Amino acid sequence: MNNKKGISAIVETVLLILVIIAAVGAIAGIAVPMLKGQATKTAACLDSVDVVSATSSGVTILLKKDLAVSGISVTASNVSGATNAAFYTTSLPSLSAPSQTYAMPSGVTNPSKVIVSVQATISGSKQTCPAIETAIV
Repeated sequence: MNNKKGISAIVETVLLILVIIAAVGAIAGIAVPMLKGQATKTAACLDSVDVVSATSSGVTILLKKDLAVSGISVTASNVSGATNAAFYTTSLPSLSAPSQTYAMPSGVTNPSKVIVSVQATISGSKQTCPAIETAIV
């Protein structure tokens, strides 16, 4: 007499599906709140700053939303690939003085493009907003 005991294929499949559902739920419970928090901070940055003009002597930016700006980074580069950056923490834009001009970083001759990055305090933490790249006219 053959007296083998074990679980059937149906029970095994159901248990495997339950384990997978539990794992997906645990991962979603951790990942979704983190992603929502980051998305909220990034949304505050979107379309908040615009580059009005960029010349070989400086770049003028315009603050379009109420954003607590704590610093402006300006990176200039020329066609040969030479780059130089400057970080400004004074004369920052605000809604009362939304347009500000910053000197082009020294060390790059005949700059062809500029990248402007804004640091702001959003929901109590400092964050760097997505950079804006503009050709120099």
